[in-house]
Amino acid sequence: MTLYDGTPNLGLRNVLDRLAPEEKGNISVHPLGTVCNRGGLIETHGAAVLPLGMRCRRPEQQLCINYKGEVVLCCNDYLGLVKAGSLWTDSVQTLWRSQLFTHYRTLLRSGERGHLKLCKDCDLTE
Repeated sequence: MTLYDGTPNLGLRNVLDRLAPEEKGNISVHPLGTVCNRGGLIETHGAAVLPLGMRCRRPEQQLCINYKGEVVLCCNDYLGLVKAGSLWTDSVQTLWRSQLFTHYRTLLRSGERGHLKLCKDCDLTE
């Protein structure tokens, strides 16, 4: 889960409190550190040519949960444009293995960002 100020707010604490014990063990909460164009949602002054033809590992390494308990593709999707579902209705395992995430992971492994909503405009290189 991404924090912007380093302190879990009441909404985030409520989401964490509702998770099953086995799900809590697989979650880390960390402050956001990398500056990028947030999936093309903000303007940066970089010289990246988009879409980037490189792999992105974010959806393979992290599951992002917004303040509403929705699982979104990436920490850069702060508008919730690509959602796998909600922790209110599905388990973390179900959301992690969803058809949507599987599709994105497959294309991102091969650098196919140009075919994916949100990713096609992203300049994140790590």
